[in-house]
Amino acid sequence: MQVISVNLGRIRETSWKGKAFKTALFKEPASGPVQVETLGLEGDQQANSINHGGNPESAVRLPIRTLHGVLAACARRHSIGVR
Repeated sequence: MQVISVNLGRIRETSWKGKAFKTALFKEPASGPVQVETLGLEGDQQANSINHGGNPESAVRLPIRTLHGVLAACARRHSIGVR
């Protein structure tokens, strides 16, 4: 397996259907090497630590074909565009 991209997100406030909330869902490719730590990737954040993050979810790796399917399913479910 070849690593194509390591993506990190910072907590930011956004809104959906008129409701404001904080999320770190919007991930961007890292510009260089990333340290893998016990609770996740250095520089990556989770806005909802009750349901996301921690040892079981410290890092997720997906084959690119699986990622494309997940993104397409989310886009259909939430009526959003995926670039």
